[in-house]
Amino acid sequence: MSSTELFPNSLVLIACNASGRIITCITTRHKLADALKMACSVLKLKAEAARAEIHADEWPASTYLGKPLAAVSIDDLVLALTTGSPGFVSSILPESLLNTNENS
Repeated sequence: MSSTELFPNSLVLIACNASGRIITCITTRHKLADALKMACSVLKLKAEAARAEIHADEWPASTYLGKPLAAVSIDDLVLALTTGSPGFVSSILPESLLNTNENS
């Protein structure tokens, strides 16, 4: 049975510490833009989190070796805050993925 059969239309958000160890894993059915906003929130709330990635078609207990759909680091958030970029998520995703009024 594939992960898409268990979690149809789902994304997996993982947060890693500076050494690359996964410290948080969240399965969501939100659109990619919303999942990326959630990744930013995880980075802000978990002091040990250094990077967050969003993967599709993965098991929640996967090793996540494939290329993520999106990734954001704590450095990206610091840069966005220091440059006054309020639309951080919209600046890194295509406009076609930014419709946040509907869930997947």
